[in-house]
Amino acid sequence: MDEIKAEVYAGVPKVYGDEINEEAKIFREKFETRYNKEMDHYAASGYDLVKLIEQVIKSSGYSREEIKEGLSKPRVFRGIFGEVEIRGREMSFPLYPAKIEGGEVKIIE
Repeated sequence: MDEIKAEVYAGVPKVYGDEINEEAKIFREKFETRYNKEMDHYAASGYDLVKLIEQVIKSSGYSREEIKEGLSKPRVFRGIFGEVEIRGREMSFPLYPAKIEGGEVKIIE
């Protein structure tokens, strides 16, 4: 059977490629060294989530109710995904046009 040749485009967070922020570069290097695999958006979102909870605990307190209250407040969080705006249960962050070729995500500049 002939191989299907298709171009796939998507909006992706800027955690791929070399045009990422300094914190993401440091995390990527440590992640790839420790786990011997490429960082992906799952690893980046896990890292950002832990950093967000750390920020909430520092600003709101350690109890379950204080953390819950802190997470419910609108905020802008700077992490590996860039500027993440959080309002209640909704999160938004910048997406960039990308092309997926040979299993690789390439940001289109």
